[in-house]
Amino acid sequence: MLTVKPTPEMIEQWKKTFEKYRCQLSANRKTGKELVRYFESKYPFLILYHKPQTNQIRTGQAKRDFGGGVTKTSAPLPTFCR
Repeated sequence: MLTVKPTPEMIEQWKKTFEKYRCQLSANRKTGKELVRYFESKYPFLILYHKPQTNQIRTGQAKRDFGGGVTKTSAPLPTFCR
């Protein structure tokens, strides 16, 4: 995470480091399903459905994602885990 604006010298150093280790680098991103399987296998959890919180979250999420056009079918259904 950057906390200061990078200088040209910093960027040059990063480029040199990247070129040095370029052949050793590989993508390690996981899909959402892979993350869910991992967490389910490592941690116990209980799915909770709480109507007042569900409606608040659906409304807020839909306002953010759909610009305020909230309908019962357009808003995502949240899942609470504990």
